Amino acid sequence: MPKLRHLRVMLPLILFLALPFQAHATLLEEEKRVEIDKLLKIFQTRQLSDLIAQNLTQSMMHALSQKYGKLDGAVGHIIFDEAKVIMYEEFILNGKLNDIFYNLYDEYYTAAQLRDLVRFYNSSAGRRLLEVGDSIQRRSMEHAKKHAATFGRRAQERIQKRLEQTSKTLSQADEEAKNEQKNSTKP
Repeated sequence: MPKLRHLRVMLPLILFLALPFQAHATLLEEEKRVEIDKLLKIFQTRQLSDLIAQNLTQSMMHALSQKYGKLDGAVGHIIFDEAKVIMYEEFILNGKLNDIFYNLYDEYYTAAQLRDLVRFYNSSAGRRLLEVGDSIQRRSMEHAKKHAATFGRRAQERIQKRLEQTSKTLSQADEEAKNEQKNSTKP
């Protein structure tokens, strides 16, 4: 099952921009709509409503625990169950989630490019990217952080030396300007 991490970027867009896109979805070329629907299925976009419900639940649990102290786990289950139903009703049943993605994909891709994306993600390489892409991204960041830690001290020393040189050069220029000003004011 593909991971939904790459879809989390869309959460703020979905929450804040859901309403204006319904009208646009009706104007979308049928060819594009078909290809976008295929991509939404490939990416399992409908599961995004569960992620939204999960985020909503965490926010509500935090707010309630601030007000009432430690909460029983059953409260979290009640909130999450209700949030899932609400998200399903507000994003899936009425087509808002699809409308959002129709608008975004329509803005950035031509019908031919959408077909290419569908072809790619249906290929073995595309399916493999869906399986391991998040892991590659996460692990590459871990490796980069480890590597950066090995030269962090050197980088800091070099930057500090450069700043000191720049400061010295500016001080000299300032001193020269003051001397020049003194000399130009003498009769």
